[in-house]
Amino acid sequence: MRNFKFFIVALILVSCNRDDCSDKLDFKLDYHLFESIKVDGNDYCDLVLLSLENDKNSVINISKVDLSDFASYQHGAVLINVIEKYGEDRYIKDVFNDLSNEKRNLVIASLKAGVEFYKSSKKRNLNDFNTSFPKLSNIQN
Repeated sequence: MRNFKFFIVALILVSCNRDDCSDKLDFKLDYHLFESIKVDGNDYCDLVLLSLENDKNSVINISKVDLSDFASYQHGAVLINVIEKYGEDRYIKDVFNDLSNEKRNLVIASLKAGVEFYKSSKKRNLNDFNTSFPKLSNIQN
């Protein structure tokens, strides 16, 4: 009976894990860092998945998410994946140009943190923000 209870608890914990986000990213997302985030009825994982499918509103919404601590590094890595998939030119035209200066600075800070996340984790080779996103670095304030 004790093993059965353990099995049920483990099954619930595994089924609640939104690791389907990680399946679309090139790193494992620590989803617990983002589980309380909801924007326009979508949780963070939904925003990630929809953004990676080039849903413009989701790309806009995920660009406005403001995080701190280690979550900001992973969020920056998510934004890197989103912008690479969406295309830097299209991202600038559809999203970045319409953001306030405060939100633009937030995106730039997140991307810089994302580059550092990749450097420290050795998950992929990104030199720095300026070479990874030359067009965004040219229009930053």
